[in-house]
Amino acid sequence: MTGILAASPFRSVLTGDGSLLRRPMERVAEPLRAMGAHVETVDGRAPIAVGGGDLRGVSWSPPVPSAQVKSAILLAGLAADGRTEVVEPAPTRNHTERALDALGAPVVRDGARVSLTAFQHEGFEGTVPGDVSSASFLLAAGALTGSEVVIEDAGLNPSRSRFMDVMGRMGAGPTAEVHTHVLGEPVGDLRILPPPAFRATTVTADELPLVIDEVAGARRFARCLKVRPSIGLRRHTEILAGPSRSGNASAEASCPGWSPMVIRRCARRPGRGRTLPRTGPRR
Repeated sequence: MTGILAASPFRSVLTGDGSLLRRPMERVAEPLRAMGAHVETVDGRAPIAVGGGDLRGVSWSPPVPSAQVKSAILLAGLAADGRTEVVEPAPTRNHTERALDALGAPVVRDGARVSLTAFQHEGFEGTVPGDVSSASFLLAAGALTGSEVVIEDAGLNPSRSRFMDVMGRMGAGPTAEVHTHVLGEPVGDLRILPPPAFRATTVTADELPLVIDEVAGARRFARCLKVRPSIGLRRHTEILAGPSRSGNASAEASCPGWSPMVIRRCARRPGRGRTLPRTGPRR
């Protein structure tokens, strides 16, 4: 939203609940200011006031991988003079550039770089697929209980479904079948079968940004989950901290040094499979 408002001819104030008010906002405000927008924060946090201006393209290298920051810059770049470029320190979710590309925007991807120039699309209609991050918790539950689970019409963007690789390394890999594409996003069904056993695996620091929203579900497999508390990922380690509701699991959010996340196996219980359909389209 900040990226869109950065080019709007009026002043807006964005705020939120206690969780959002604690999040750092300068990482978004700084590049938008460099583009010519008027952005104010409160001690670096929300509420954040955005006043539109005449924007100019920039080449920006975020110090911390963030799909939100990348999206804000690219959306502002749609109304900027010249080319707008983001150089990522590590790959992040790519929903924004996929959608813009599907709408006809001049998006250019080159390794860690993604860039575009000014663009205005026509009106369009699209259906939002099921959230694969939410689906990951149901798949984890199916694996833990020895159940077969099918989830229909889920978004299968590779930058959001990396958790499937992690589950596969643990011996519980779900399968995906793509049956359509919506605004550049593959959409299909997910299925998981009762795994014969769980194996230990490691989620590295480079992989963590692509599984950060789903790894809390993987901790249900774990007897111990150690998370490297890195800059920019602290709010997610807070989610992982605290006792697990699974009797076989525990989690630690403060580990010494820069050790990678380690997930160890635990026992599973028998159960029954279910097919979970979509409750209806979201537009």
